[in-house]
Amino acid sequence: MINTTRYLSPLMLTVLLVPLPSTVFADAAIEEIIVTAQKREQSLQDVPLSVTAVSGERLAALNKNEIAELTKILPGLTYKDGSTDNGRSLQIRGVGTVSFSRGVEQSVGMMVDGVVSDSLATSFLDMNDVQRVEVLRGPQGMLFGKNSSAGLVNIITNDPTEEFEGGISVGFGEENEQKYRGYVSGAITDALLARLSVSSTTRDAFIKSTNPAVDDYNDKDEQALALKVLFRPNDNLDVLLGYKRLEKGNISAGAIIAETYSPPFSAFYPALAAALGGSLPSGSKNDELFAPIESEAKTDQDIFSLKIDYALGDYSLVSITSFTDAHIIGNARGFALPVNLIPMNLSDGEREQFTQELRIESPLDQPVSWVAGYYYYKNELDRTFNRTIDLNAFAGFPVVRNLNIVASGDNESHSVFGQATWNVSDTVRLSFGGRYTDEEVDLDQTVGFIFPDPVTGLPSIPEATPGTIVDSESETNFSWRIIGELDVAEDAMLFASVARGYKGPGMNMLSSAPIAPNAIVDPEIPTNFEVGIKSTWYDGRLQLNASAFYTEFEDFQASLSVVRGLSPAFFLDNAGELQTQGLELELTAVPTDNLLLALNVAVVDATFEDYEGAQCYGGQTAAQGCVNDTQDLSGADMPYSPDLSYSLFGRYDLPVDSLPFNLYAQALWYWQDDTMYATNNNPAAEVGSYGLLDLAVGVESDDGHYSAQFWVKNATDEFYPSDVVIAPGFGLGYGYNLEYTYTRRIGATFSVNF
Repeated sequence: MINTTRYLSPLMLTVLLVPLPSTVFADAAIEEIIVTAQKREQSLQDVPLSVTAVSGERLAALNKNEIAELTKILPGLTYKDGSTDNGRSLQIRGVGTVSFSRGVEQSVGMMVDGVVSDSLATSFLDMNDVQRVEVLRGPQGMLFGKNSSAGLVNIITNDPTEEFEGGISVGFGEENEQKYRGYVSGAITDALLARLSVSSTTRDAFIKSTNPAVDDYNDKDEQALALKVLFRPNDNLDVLLGYKRLEKGNISAGAIIAETYSPPFSAFYPALAAALGGSLPSGSKNDELFAPIESEAKTDQDIFSLKIDYALGDYSLVSITSFTDAHIIGNARGFALPVNLIPMNLSDGEREQFTQELRIESPLDQPVSWVAGYYYYKNELDRTFNRTIDLNAFAGFPVVRNLNIVASGDNESHSVFGQATWNVSDTVRLSFGGRYTDEEVDLDQTVGFIFPDPVTGLPSIPEATPGTIVDSESETNFSWRIIGELDVAEDAMLFASVARGYKGPGMNMLSSAPIAPNAIVDPEIPTNFEVGIKSTWYDGRLQLNASAFYTEFEDFQASLSVVRGLSPAFFLDNAGELQTQGLELELTAVPTDNLLLALNVAVVDATFEDYEGAQCYGGQTAAQGCVNDTQDLSGADMPYSPDLSYSLFGRYDLPVDSLPFNLYAQALWYWQDDTMYATNNNPAAEVGSYGLLDLAVGVESDDGHYSAQFWVKNATDEFYPSDVVIAPGFGLGYGYNLEYTYTRRIGATFSVNF
C-alpha cells in the first residue's frame, strides 16, 4: 500500500497543481477546454471522468509533439521505449501491454480523428496540426471503438476552416535536429473546405558507434501528410473525407550495455573489440556501443477515413468509416557485441484494418439524453520473421541456429453500445453505459527453419520447435459503466463511477508459439472504482481536479520469456490478477494576469496481485525465489509504473507596451520515483528516481502571427534511460535505451501564421 501522506504532504506545500492543457497562458482566467470524452462536445469540467486535455497550442509552446513526450507533462502516463516501433508501448496508471507479439491489442488504446489504432508501430507518430490530445484514464469501451482496458489517448486534429489561414513552423536542435511544420486551410467554394498539413522531423544519430565500419545509431527520419476535405451542401449535412500518410525510418541501437558482460565474455569481448579496431564501452552512463552491423526499422502507413454528420431534427446521426494499411519492418541486429551474432533478425508485417461506426445522439436539453450505436472492426495481419544466430562467428562452431516464421492473424468484432444520462434534478445526474461485443480471433502460424542457412550458407539447426498452429477463439462480452454526479457549487462537481472493461483475446505470433501454454490467450478484464472532483474557483483563476481510483485486472496479458540454448524465447500468457490504485491531482492557478503556475501529480501503486507461475530472471537462485524455473510475483511491482510522478510548470508573460509583442519565460520540471522496468522484477532492471528541467524564453506577437522561442531540454543534464534491456540468452549483462533528451539539448523554434 502506498504511503500517500509521505508523497503528497511535501507536494502540497509547493504551490499548485494542474494539467497544462486547460490554460491560456496570458489570460487572467483559465480557458474552457471542449472535449469529446463522452462522444459529445462538453467542457472538460463537465465530464464526470478522469480525463485530461492538452491543446495543440500548448504542445507547440512546450515543444512536445512526440507521443513519448506527453509523459513529461501528464504524470500517470508512462512510456516504454524499444529498438523498433513494435517494441514501444504506453501505460496508464501503471498498466500497459508490453509484448513482441503483433497479434495482441494494447491495454492503452490510441485513436486519431475517430479511427482506432491498435498497433504499436502505427500509434507512435509525431503529432502535427493537432487541435487537442485527450488522455482518458481507466477502462474505455462504451464509446470508443475497440475496447481498451487501461485507458485511451485520443488525438483530434484541426478541421478545415471557412476563412483562409496557414502557418509555418521550423525548429532546430542539437544532433542536427530539424523539425518543419506547415498547414494551409480555407474555402474552395461556399460548400467545399479543405485543409492540408505536412511535417518532417529529422535528426542525426546520437548513440555513437566505436566500430569504424558501422554508422552511429538512433537517428530519426519521419515525414507525414494529412488532408481533410469538408463538403457542406446545407446546414444539416457535413461530409468529411480524410487521408493521412506517414513514413518513418531509423537505425536503432537496440540495447546498449550498461555495466558489464557476464563471464566468461567479460574478459574476451573487450580484447576482441580492440583487435577489430574499436572499443567496447560500458558504464552506468554509457552512450556508445560497438556493433558489428547496422540495424533498421521502417514504418509506412496510410489511413483513409470518411465521417458523415447529419442533423435529423434535434438528433444527430454520425457515421465514421476507415481503412488503414500499414507496413512495418524491423531488423534489430546490433546487440553491442564485437561479433556478428545475429546477421538477420528481420520482421516484415503488413496490417490492413477496416472499421465502421454508426451512432445516433439525442438532444442534451431533455430529462434523459443518450448516445447509441454499432461498431464493426476487422483487422488482418500477415507477418514473416527470419532470424539467424551465427554460432560460427560467436563461438567457432560451424553451424547456425535458424528460424523462419510465416503467420497470419485475423480479428473481427461486432459491437453495439450506448450510454444514457438521467438528469434527476438540477444538481444530480446518473449515467448508465453498456457495450456488447461479439469477437472472433483466428491464428495460422508455421514455425520452421531453412537448411542450409540462406544468410551464412552454413548447416543450420532449428532455433524453435518446428510446427504449425491453426487456432481460433470466439468471445462475447458485456462491459458496462455507472456514473453519479452531484453539483456541490456553481462550478464544482463531485462524481463517482464503477466500470467493467474488456480487452479481447491475444495471439501468440512469436517463435515460441508451439511451446507457449496457449496459442491464443484469454481476454483481459478490468473492474474500476473511482471518485473525484471537478471544480473552478475565484472567477476562473483557480481550477482543481482530483480523483482516487482502484482497479482490478483479471487475466492480464503479459509478455514472458524463457532461455533456450543461446536465445531467449518470448511468449504471451495471462498473468493472473493485478491491481492498481492511487490518487491523481491537477490544479491550475492564474494568481496575476501575467503569471501561470501549474502542478500535476500521480500517486500510483500497481502490483501483481496473484502471479504464482511467473518466469525467473536470468541468474535467479532458489534463495531469490526461483523454483523449477518459476517464481511467485504476487505482490511485486508492475513494470514502468513509478509510485510517484509529478510535473511543475510556471510561465510569466511580460507585455511590452510600446511594441506589438510580449516576452515570456517558462519552466517545466518533471520528476518520477524509482521504477521497475522488467515484468519479471529483475533487480538489474530498476531505474532510480530522476528529475528533468526544461527552460524556454520567447517572444510572441500580439496578433499571434509570429513567435520565436529558444529552449533548453533537460537543462540539468540528468542521465536517464527510457527502457532497460536484459539479454540473458546471449551471455550479456544488461543494457538500456536512450531518448534524445537523455542529456542536455539546446534549440530554437520559429513560427509564422497568416
